[in-house]
Amino acid sequence: MCYYVCLPKTESKPNIWSWLEGDIHSPQWLWGTKSAAATVTRRVDFIPASAKEKYNVNFVVGTLDAFNKKWSYLGQEIEKHYSHFYIPKKKLDEYGRVKWREICAPDDELSEALKDLKGIFETAGVSLHHTNAYAYVRHRTASDAVSKHQYNHSRWWITTDFQNFFGNTTKEFLMSMMAQIFPFSAVIERDFGKECLSRALDLCFLNGGLPQGTPISPMLTNIMMIPFDYIMTKKCREKDYIYTRYSDDIQVSHRRKFNPDEVLGFIHETLTQIHAPFTIEKETTKFKSGNQFVLGVMYNQNCDITVGHKNKKEFKATLFNYMCDRLSGKVWELPQLQQMMGKYAYYSMIEKEYFENVMKEYSRKFKQDVMKCIKADLRRC
Repeated sequence: MCYYVCLPKTESKPNIWSWLEGDIHSPQWLWGTKSAAATVTRRVDFIPASAKEKYNVNFVVGTLDAFNKKWSYLGQEIEKHYSHFYIPKKKLDEYGRVKWREICAPDDELSEALKDLKGIFETAGVSLHHTNAYAYVRHRTASDAVSKHQYNHSRWWITTDFQNFFGNTTKEFLMSMMAQIFPFSAVIERDFGKECLSRALDLCFLNGGLPQGTPISPMLTNIMMIPFDYIMTKKCREKDYIYTRYSDDIQVSHRRKFNPDEVLGFIHETLTQIHAPFTIEKETTKFKSGNQFVLGVMYNQNCDITVGHKNKKEFKATLFNYMCDRLSGKVWELPQLQQMMGKYAYYSMIEKEYFENVMKEYSRKFKQDVMKCIKADLRRC
């Protein structure tokens, strides 16, 4: 059996063995360490006993046991602690109809419990995602994932995703992946530790799957996909492909045209290798070059990342309408202002200079500082 160890990436590549076998004087290396955005993952044949000793397994098991005793009553009727609603997906079905995503929102009590467990994992793990995972990671956005391909000057892409990614995630699969990821593997190697972890994870699942809408589900998907991301990255690197994953959305690119079946073969082989309960969504699999939207941003034939002409035009129209309404005495409601500012913040991360110039242009046109107007209206709301 092999084990995966994720470490925060530093300026110089960390030596996995010096970390595992070296003398660690500062406990924050193992406790209280938040996942850095960039990580280095290593696959090793065994974990040295010295590393297991420094990793306080007894403390973790005791923490999980205390968690289970505190919140065990929630698992008796877990369904009663959820409310359900649906939101439209961006992608339509094959007949052009809207598809819906079910959101399972836990009540305050269950949400607090899941946040507690999330905190335990954050302090007990060294790093909780592979470096090529970009969703649900602090200081990372979808455009960061696309930027990795841009750096390679990629021109040909294949994008795909999995069918019902969260719903098909089982506790058994999650546990099997954790058994290969240090330091969770050290907990699972102990019978009582495995029992405590299994009982704690029971609160994370609903009707046999991982519900969308809880505080811990996104983290768990990144943890369980570490072996998949590692294997896929290795296979792609050998053929000069660039691989990234954003939740269940997979992007693989190359500078030159390639055979998409080869990449799909990599994915199938890797899923089989780790016994994953996922299948590729054939309807959403795309292979193309030229101007295209990837993860919500436009990647054009010049390898530039933009928000797209349509989004720019719509934002400028929204800003124009806002200033006209303001001058005529019409006050925008808080949700409208928040939506406009949310788009501005997101678009500015992608094309900062362009959208700063838009603000300056409209400030000159209306002879008022547009940003100050927006902030003043937000304060009034």
